[in-house]
Amino acid sequence: MPLRQQLRRTLAAMEIAATPEAIVLTSGATQGLDLVVRLLVKPGDTVIVGNQAWPAWPAQLGALAMHGANLVSVSYRADRPDLDS
Repeated sequence: MPLRQQLRRTLAAMEIAATPEAIVLTSGATQGLDLVVRLLVKPGDTVIVGNQAWPAWPAQLGALAMHGANLVSVSYRADRPDLDS
């Protein structure tokens, strides 16, 4: 709880409101991504991922595939995905 309270103060300084109870701590980005995928991605959902020029993180692809996502590779412009491609 002390770490969550400190994180709440840090977030508040950035004008992000969060209660300590709403802050989820993970052992790393892979675990955090897995939790988000489990919550938001349903089997068959389409998820845009980077192509070879902007490769996706292998753990990200694995988590998405494991949850049944339809992965669509898209090229990128300098500042964003090229959705027209």
